[in-house]
Amino acid sequence: MSDLDIDGDVDQWESGELGRSAEHATTASAQHAQDIDDALGLKSISIRLQANLIEDLKVLARLSGIGYQPLARQILTRYVNDEMHKLAIDRATELAAKRS
Repeated sequence: MSDLDIDGDVDQWESGELGRSAEHATTASAQHAQDIDDALGLKSISIRLQANLIEDLKVLARLSGIGYQPLARQILTRYVNDEMHKLAIDRATELAAKRS
């Protein structure tokens, strides 16, 4: 049994006082990392962005309490979902107009 009282340390974990230092980190095996990516449906890509855009993303991410890459993923997901929704509405409007 560990000396760490997990239930009593929830606030410390949430605040990052515990668990965010190198002593608490281990490197995942390549297979484990791949399994996580597969489970989450993630695919690694390479993209070139302006340095100032990355810095702005990092600022926004810090304010949101997340990393800049997850923030970029959220932004892209929101944009694509909105655009797909607009396309669906446009298509439905076109079909309705043809039926009239």
